[in-house]
Formats: sequence, structure tokens, C-alpha cells
Amino acid sequence: MSSKIFLQALQSKLKGGSSRSIHLNALPGRFATRLDLKQFDLIEKNLAEKFLQTLLAKQAFEFKVTFDSIDLNALNQDEQKRLGLIAKRMNSIIIENDDYYKEHGVKTLGFGYPILIKRSVKDPTKIIKAPLFIWPLEAIKSRNKVNEWSFLRNKVVQPSGETVDSDIHSVSINEVLLSFIKGEDDIVLPSLSEEALEDAVVDLKELIDACGAVLNALNSGSISEYEAILTEKFKTPVDWLPDAAGIDVIANNKAYIHLGGVFGLFRAQKESIITDIARLLERHEEFQFENLAVENLSDSPFSAVNTDPAQQAIIEALGNHTNQIIQGPPGTGKSQSLTALVTNALANGLKCLVVCEKKTALDVIRRNIEKANPQMASLVAVIDDVNDDREAIVDSVRDRQNALPAYQYVDRVKSKYSLASEKLNELTGIINVQHGALAKPILRGQTWDMIVGRYLSLKKNFNNVPLKGILDAQDFEFLKNENELSALISLLSKADNLYHQSLESQGTFNILADRLFAGSTVGEARARLEAFTSKVSSNAPKISAHINELSDQHDKWVQDFVNVLPSAIKSEFEPVLPYLSGTQLNKKNSTEFGIEMAVHVLIDELVILHTQSKNIRGQYRDELTSHYNTYGENLDTALSGYFQFVNGLVAIHGQSLFSNGAGEKLKTKVLGLFLKKYRDIAIGRAEIIARIKHIRTTHLTENYLTHSYKDETVAVDLSVFVGNLHFRGT
Repeated sequence: MSSKIFLQALQSKLKGGSSRSIHLNALPGRFATRLDLKQFDLIEKNLAEKFLQTLLAKQAFEFKVTFDSIDLNALNQDEQKRLGLIAKRMNSIIIENDDYYKEHGVKTLGFGYPILIKRSVKDPTKIIKAPLFIWPLEAIKSRNKVNEWSFLRNKVVQPSGETVDSDIHSVSINEVLLSFIKGEDDIVLPSLSEEALEDAVVDLKELIDACGAVLNALNSGSISEYEAILTEKFKTPVDWLPDAAGIDVIANNKAYIHLGGVFGLFRAQKESIITDIARLLERHEEFQFENLAVENLSDSPFSAVNTDPAQQAIIEALGNHTNQIIQGPPGTGKSQSLTALVTNALANGLKCLVVCEKKTALDVIRRNIEKANPQMASLVAVIDDVNDDREAIVDSVRDRQNALPAYQYVDRVKSKYSLASEKLNELTGIINVQHGALAKPILRGQTWDMIVGRYLSLKKNFNNVPLKGILDAQDFEFLKNENELSALISLLSKADNLYHQSLESQGTFNILADRLFAGSTVGEARARLEAFTSKVSSNAPKISAHINELSDQHDKWVQDFVNVLPSAIKSEFEPVLPYLSGTQLNKKNSTEFGIEMAVHVLIDELVILHTQSKNIRGQYRDELTSHYNTYGENLDTALSGYFQFVNGLVAIHGQSLFSNGAGEKLKTKVLGLFLKKYRDIAIGRAEIIARIKHIRTTHLTENYLTHSYKDETVAVDLSVFVGNLHFRGT
């Protein structure tokens, strides 16, 4: 944690800046790389306000400034001089911004607005004229027109000249001003709100709120009062920047906002160091400050200078050990070892820094590199004095940059590199094969080196033995070995087997059989062969056309088949269509479809429901049969008792009718009234029984779907009959 606090304190100290820098003194004055926004109105009426409105409304834009609409005949000499000054400053800003980017890798062009003016508390003679907020910009000069420039925000220009969107760079408050106010007044100025920083656009309302908060932090009063004043002032949002003398006359101890803007290069002192510290703070947790490890990034252990075994061992040792100490008396090769290390690092695309107490040793290393490779020496820079040597190094880099062609043929360079790489790989393969062959036994378990050694030994000891012609180098080709014969026999046996297997397929080549050439002359065989090829050539277009026709019909059929499919099935079927149509036979496709799987699941569920319904139907039929059997038995019993009762009454009344007394006559007359009813009962007895049996039989034989309806019908019919019977019985 202590290291992080130190880095933060160092960053804050470096950001303090000088009171003469643009961060604390934004007045253009005689600076060639500063331009007052209000000067745009000299080019076109209200052009400065148009730029400010664009800046406060758009996240990314391209704003053009051109002299095309100016009639120089209508301008006096002073106005023409002012336009010339604008053009010079615009060009200076663009050139200086590009040069600084080439040297430091940072674009510093920006627009500062509005200007905070505050007299120093510790030194009343010093007045701070600092831009409150800074918008990062890019500026380019037109390639086709004179005196035309473009200011870009969050856009870049491609080599082709096309303008495209780039990474978003948000608006920032002047951090140098924040550090200055913190150090002098111990006041922390408020920054922009998160909402304003999130969309990289600061509109007029957000700008007024931010300025009001700054004035409230520096002066007495309320934010609402300052916001009301600023709202009124922003009705004229752009004003001329005053000169230093004018500000010194009117400035008091209260800070105020001047609605002026300035274009300039907002460079901070020690810009590169501040950037490096910011990156360290962002990734502070990733660094192991107490246990830094150096990776071995060298792909090749060789050097561009000559080295002895001890010096070569030093280069190779750095691949395993990050720290090495080389010591020895003068003349033992320490500088040569360092030269080998430096050239090895450069050859592997690395950066190398050599630090020495005396410049003499550095000059020795540089001279060694120049002797080894002049092109590599151009990449070496010796720095004795930072200020004196800076210009020479920058000029060297600029000269080499300008020496490059205006347009790099990237494809050609890539092709050339690829060819060289392939050639190198080919040569490497040949060398490796040769080295591998040298280690293989080629005769009785002995390698080529052993045989040559034996030959040289014999030649030395037996000079009189004529060995010429006994050993032939062609008999010892590196790619052959003592097992070659058995390998060839094995291949021939496989070929013989394949030959016999292919006998059945030789009918295709019968036209080229030996009998074709068995004629008296070669011309006859040639004629037959030409006749055959002519026939094949004449039929080939027809066959090809027929194949294409079948292919088109097949494609049409497939397309018609797919078009009539429902959209859900079509979406699942289209991925496998190329495989099914034969256009992609080598691609495996899934044979499972979601809809098909869902249908199978529904079928399984329907089978289960069908089984359950059959069980319910059987159970209901059994219960219904049992119910009507019981009900029929009870009904038969009741009817039998009722008929017995009726028969008894008929018998009794019938006997009374046989006696013909006065009383019987009277009874007969009275009972005659009921005789019709009794007859209807006797006649309807058989009808009632038949109808009940018909209802039961019909109901029990109906299918399952009409049970509920028949249940109601039977219940109604029986209730009617029973009611009638009870009425008649009564």
C-alpha cells in the first residue's frame, strides 16, 4: 500500500504544472500554437458560437473551418493580416501536435472553455487564467484545398481519407488547475457529474451547474445565485479573450468565469512519466513490486557478432537466470559480451537499455554494433545529456520515417515475407533430415560418420591398398537404411494384393487393353484410340447437360417441398437441407427435430389417455349394468305384487257380479263406472313389461358416448310408469 501512496503523491506533484503553461495561463498572447475561439467570427459570422453549440450537443463530430466564403476584396489590410495570423496558428497547431505525437505517442490538442480567472492568495501579482474544462480534439489540414481545416472529436481519418468514429474520449476538468488550487488554497474543486461524463457530452445546463459549483467552492455565496448569473451570461456564450494587462486591472480577490475559449496543445510537464504512473495505478494490484520476474522473450540464442563459447554461454544463461554478473580484467571481452547481448535482443525484436557510469564504454558498444551491422546501428541511440541529445535522436527517427515510401504495399511485403519464411522452413527441414540421416545405421549397424571414419583410418594405415571403386558414395544415400529391402518387399506384397482385388474393376480400362495395339501398325491402334476419345468427347456435353438438368429439377423439387412446409417445421428443416439435398455430403447433421420430438411426446400422452378412458368406460359399463339389474329385480317384484292385488280385486268383484240381487245390481252399476279402468290395466300389463325390458336392453347395448343421454331418458320413462301405476293402484 505504501508504494501506491507514493505513486499517487508523485503523480499529484508532477501534475502541479507551471503557471506559464496553457493549463494555468490560457491567453493566446504571442504563442503560435494557441488560438482564440472568437477569432472564428473573422472567418464567418457566428462561426465561434456554431462550434460551441456543436461541442455541447454532439459526442462525435467533424467541424470544418474554411476561407472559401471570404471575399478578400472586401477586407482591409488589417483584416487580411488577422486572417493570415489565424491560418499560421492553425497550421502551427496541427504540425506541433503531430510532431509531439511522433516523439511521445500522445495527442495533446484540446479546447479549453470557459476560463476561470483568479488572483493568487500567496502571490497577489500572479493571476490564474485557466480553462475550467478541456475537450480532447484532433485537427487535420485539407489535402485538396488551401486554408481549410477540420476539427474532429472522437473521430479519426483513415489513410484513404475517410473519416470514421474512434474511441470515446470524455470531457475532463483541468487537473493541473485542481492540483494548483489544492496546493495553494487547500480547496478541492468539484468535478463534472457522472451523468455528464457517461455520455461524453456536456450540455449547457450541465456546464452552468458545474461552473456554479466551482464558483461556490472558491467564493462566498450560494450556488443558486451563481447559476442565475451564469445563465444570464451564457446568453452570449463566446467572448474575446482579454490580454494580461486588462485582466490585471480589473481582477480582485474573487474568482470569476470568463466565457472565452482557446485551442491549444495541453501538454503537461513530464507527460510520459505522468502517463506511466497512471497506468501503474490502474494495474497496481497486478504488479509484484517485491518479486518482479523477467520473462525470457528471446526466440534465438544467436548474436550478430562473433562470440566465443564463454560469451555464447552468457546469452544462453539469460534464458534460465534473469540476473548475470560478468567480471574480468580489461581486454577479456566484457564489452564484446554486452554487444552480443544487445544485438541478440534487437534481433529478437526486444528493447534494450544499457546504463554505464562512463560514456566511453557506451561508445565502444556502439562501434562494435556498427561494425557488425550498420542497419542495426541506426536503431541504437547513445544519450549522454538528455537535452543536448534529444534533438539528434528525434531527427534520426524523423529522417528514417520520412525515408519510408508514402504508401506501403502491405500485401507485397507480406507475400515476400511469406516466401522467405517458406524457403527458410524448407531449408531447415532439409538440414534436419540430413542431420537425422547421419545418425541412422546404413550398413551393418554403422552410421555414415562411422563408415567414413573407418575409411579414413584404413587409408591412413594402408596407403598401398587401392580403395578407389570399393566405396561408392551413391551406395550410401542418407535417406536409405539397412531395413529398406524388407520395407520394399512388404510394399510390393501389399501392391500385389491390391492388384488382384482390382481385377473386377478393370472393365473400365478394357478399351486400352493390349489387343488394341496388336494390329499390324501403330496407326491402326492410334485410329481406334482417337475414335474412342472422339465418341467420348461428343457425348460428354450431352451427359453433362443431362446431369445439370437433373440437378436443376432436383433443386426445384427440394425448394417446392420446403416452401409448402409450415414455418415452424421449415425453420428446423432448413439447416439439414444441404445435407439431404446432397450439396454437403461431408457434413454431419442432427436427425432430431424439436417439433418431431414434441409430436412423439403428445402421441405417448394420447396413448395413456386412451388407456385411461377405456378403463373408465369399462368400469362405468359394469357399474351401470349392476345398477339396472338391481333396479329391474326390484321393479319386477313391485309389479308382481301389484298384479296379484289387481287379480284379487277382479276375482272378488267378479263373484259379486254373479249374484243378481238388488244389492248386487246396485253394486254392479256402481262398479261399472270403474270397469273401463280395470280393463285398461289388464290390457296394458303386457305392454308395460315389454316396454321396461326394451328400455333396459336398448340402454345397455348403446355405445359409451350416449350413456349420459340414455340415463336421463330411462329415468324419466320409469318415473312416469311408476307414477301411473301408483295412481291406478290408489
